[in-house]
Amino acid sequence: RTLDQYQRALPAFRSTAVACLPEANCAVSLCETCGPADRALPAGIAIHSHLCYNIISSLPLIIKQTRKEGYLMKKVLILCQPDEPLKNCFDSIHTAEIVFSADAEIPQDTDCVLISQRFTGAALPELLLSCRRSSLPAAVFTDDASEQNQELLLDMGFDHILLLPMSAKLLDKQITALLGSASASEIGFALFAQLEQSDAKTGAFQVSSHDFPMICRFVERLQGRMEKPSQLVIFHFSTRLKTPPEPGTVEQTFPIVQTCLRRGDIVCIDGQQILAILVGADEAGGRTAAERIIATYQAHCCDSIYDLHYNMQPVGTAR
Repeated sequence: RTLDQYQRALPAFRSTAVACLPEANCAVSLCETCGPADRALPAGIAIHSHLCYNIISSLPLIIKQTRKEGYLMKKVLILCQPDEPLKNCFDSIHTAEIVFSADAEIPQDTDCVLISQRFTGAALPELLLSCRRSSLPAAVFTDDASEQNQELLLDMGFDHILLLPMSAKLLDKQITALLGSASASEIGFALFAQLEQSDAKTGAFQVSSHDFPMICRFVERLQGRMEKPSQLVIFHFSTRLKTPPEPGTVEQTFPIVQTCLRRGDIVCIDGQQILAILVGADEAGGRTAAERIIATYQAHCCDSIYDLHYNMQPVGTAR
């Protein structure tokens, strides 16, 4: 390319790629005829009247950087060995930030976990259980497409198996589906108005089971500023016959749980369970609230054949 071609393209780059040059590690060289800078960027790079941008080798990085929506891309953690032969399959992913790690420890800012079948940092079932406790979507990837191997991975508990290599477009869509961004609702003032109208004046705030994991992760991050713990409580039913609750049992019990909790708490129905986040509650306070709910249930549903139980743990301790 000639310098004139770059100068003609400069106006288009000034508002996008130039601002991304420091993060993209893009080389910038000045012409000998450069005059004084006509403006300076926050990162300290000056735009001169004559510039020669060496952006050919770094253009893919710039394109990937400018595709970020407000620089808030979701982070996908890929657990694999340093010599993982399938690592290059993720080179063309632009919808998320890809981070490779050989450490089984999962950072708190992770949004999704992909685990190589060859990963030896920890047992695959243990990693999957850790992800589920943290409400993180997880999948295993492998190049063994045999029926026997897929049955083995399914028996371990994996619901999602990525058979690599696959096309970049298909892999992009698979990761997007795992992240849940394809089903995200459009946020605007109309949505907030609906939330305000649906919010009860007393008791905990009800959310869908789809939104509950993200709220749980938000509360986990918020705890650092609050300097107070929060408790995750799971209410479930049992009988001596060990049969699942009849249809409608969970729905009939839900108002008891919701009204017995504070207005700042979060509740949802997830299958045959009721989940609750007790925001700002320590272990003693959480158990007091849970026992109050059990007592209220027994008083209102004394003729029920189902007993209500609960399990509790601090938010964020599962990782």
